[in-house]
Amino acid sequence: MKNNVTKIKKADPLLSGFYTVRDASRLFKIDSQRKIRGWLDGHANSASPPVIERTHNQLGKINEISFLDLMEIRFINYYRQRDIPLQTLRVAAQAAREELKTTHPFALSGIRFMNERKKIFLETADELGDKKLLNLVTKQFQIYQVIEQILELGVEFDDDGMAKQFFPNRELAPNVYLNPHFAFGQPVVGDGAVPTSAIFKTYQAEEGNIKKVSTWYDVPEAHIIEAIRFEASLAT
Repeated sequence: MKNNVTKIKKADPLLSGFYTVRDASRLFKIDSQRKIRGWLDGHANSASPPVIERTHNQLGKINEISFLDLMEIRFINYYRQRDIPLQTLRVAAQAAREELKTTHPFALSGIRFMNERKKIFLETADELGDKKLLNLVTKQFQIYQVIEQILELGVEFDDDGMAKQFFPNRELAPNVYLNPHFAFGQPVVGDGAVPTSAIFKTYQAEEGNIKKVSTWYDVPEAHIIEAIRFEASLAT
């Protein structure tokens, strides 16, 4: 299968974002950190390789996740919630890396690369006999298109179609976003890119005085409230 997708280079490690498995679990409400580690490193009791080709090598006991790894975790989790087998996603990911010439094919724009990804899913479903995925991208193609569109919600892409910025909850906190170029990719708010975790800790230290926190960070009170709401949502 031939394609015209331009090769996308690996991100600069210093500008690729740094997250932990716990960060991913809290952000996407994934109930098992062990599940995420399996996607990143493979499962200890299985010879199957990881689903994700990670940006960072593991440092000691800490699983460092890049921004693009995080976007792929989001993609995989969404399909796993719809009962697409992990082995199917593993084979599709490897095929997509080779076909689309990128380390993170599940972090690409679904709209721009929908046809390429559909072909890869079809070939994978046929190879593995996965009737659920085959049905999704053929008989239920409209649903597949909707899924791709849902996965693009809140994501901004660069000129190559790769995810570059993510707004995790635009309804609750429209000005809170993740960008690997700011605060090592941790959630920030507004043009000043102030980490929401820092705002939340200061809010607690100031006993809920939003005006003081706003003055301290020189951030509008509305953005302070968004940051607080966002951080509180991660704890639920």
